[in-house]
Amino acid sequence: MTMSSKYNYRSSLIAALSILLLTTSVLLLTTSARASTPSDFFGSAVTSGTAAYFDAGLLGDPPDLNGTIEYAVFTEADFEGNFPGFDVPTGELAYVYQILNTNGDPVSENTIIEINGSVTGIGDVTIDENVIEKAPQSFISLPAVQATWDFSGIGNNVPTFGNSNGLVLTSTNSPGLPTSLDIVKDGGQSTVAMVVTPGDTPVPEPASLVLFSLGAVLLMSRWIRSRCEP
Repeated sequence: MTMSSKYNYRSSLIAALSILLLTTSVLLLTTSARASTPSDFFGSAVTSGTAAYFDAGLLGDPPDLNGTIEYAVFTEADFEGNFPGFDVPTGELAYVYQILNTNGDPVSENTIIEINGSVTGIGDVTIDENVIEKAPQSFISLPAVQATWDFSGIGNNVPTFGNSNGLVLTSTNSPGLPTSLDIVKDGGQSTVAMVVTPGDTPVPEPASLVLFSLGAVLLMSRWIRSRCEP
């Protein structure tokens, strides 16, 4: 290999390494990107959004159910940093949902159906200590079926203009598309919204990303060497 070829090889290899290291850093930091939700208290999230729910009620009457569901997905570290007191299993994601009752009837139950078997836990957590939030009386998760948070009971419904606690699911899988049905009830009536739930892809491990990058560096190094040799 000539001096010129060695110089070109070295320069190309350094450039390739720089690109791969930058790519790996972006992949590792993706899960702590700043969320762009309407609610400031959701903080950093993998993904987030808002789903409206509405039930018209009788003609001429105000809507029986009317509000939004804020949702966000957090890494273990980001969730526990924002909402202490709820332990997310190592390497898993936390899916958080909050009912914001705009001007509908009090909400007695929230059920998410079409969840898959990757769900490992259910619970609730305080989102904002400066706001009165209603905590569910009970909750139950049936993996691969549904998850339900029950607010029934005198004085325990999510009131008109009130908020629920953060309703939490933990999962080993990354988020899918916002296609799962979230059913909101007021005791008699019910309506639906579309929210994000765990998809079919497991959460990637940081070690796997590093190994992938190292393998790519070796392959690129061999390709560059073959191109630079006379």
